[in-house]
Amino acid sequence: MATAQKDIVTAHCLLEQMQQLSKRLTHMKTNLPVHIPNVNASPPVVPAAVSQPTTKQTNINKQNEQTYTQEKSKVKTGSGKAKQIPIIEYVTIEEFESVPKYIRGRLQYDQVNNTVNAINKTLESKYTLMARPRSKISEVDMRIVTACRRQENQETRDLHFVVDDDIKRWGNMKLDTAGRSLMTVLRTLKRLREVRGPGNLVRFAVIT
Repeated sequence: MATAQKDIVTAHCLLEQMQQLSKRLTHMKTNLPVHIPNVNASPPVVPAAVSQPTTKQTNINKQNEQTYTQEKSKVKTGSGKAKQIPIIEYVTIEEFESVPKYIRGRLQYDQVNNTVNAINKTLESKYTLMARPRSKISEVDMRIVTACRRQENQETRDLHFVVDDDIKRWGNMKLDTAGRSLMTVLRTLKRLREVRGPGNLVRFAVIT
């Protein structure tokens, strides 16, 4: 009888431990970030255009759906030379929490990395278009390319940058009050820097 009671007590203890473990796992699953930054490995360099996606890339696309994959791309310029397009690394939770509260305000962690996705998508779309031969660009796209070229100057040489209109066009993101706050967070974390002028023109250049 004593042995049976002891077994019952042991079973109750095990049940409580399993319930506590289940609660912890549920909490971890609920609070898992949407984006998991890769802080240990450098992003690989891959071609921008391939005939068929690799199995690895297909799996990444399925897992992240519309999330921009953090890989540097290369595009061929009109002269046939490959030009690398930089990307912005995802922000870690530790980095996000290191941003002063008066800068990030009520912004959420996922909002910052969604902005990273939008900018990376914009960079790839913009510089892929600008690298295409003139003969393969429509009149509409040529006007966009011309506008982008006019924003370049001596200060932007060797830089990759985007402006408000680029982000709206290719990143589907509006730089309203919240949008500008998100850009300020990325500047604070040394992902971007501003190159201003002439006039009200503000360029957001990638820090590499």
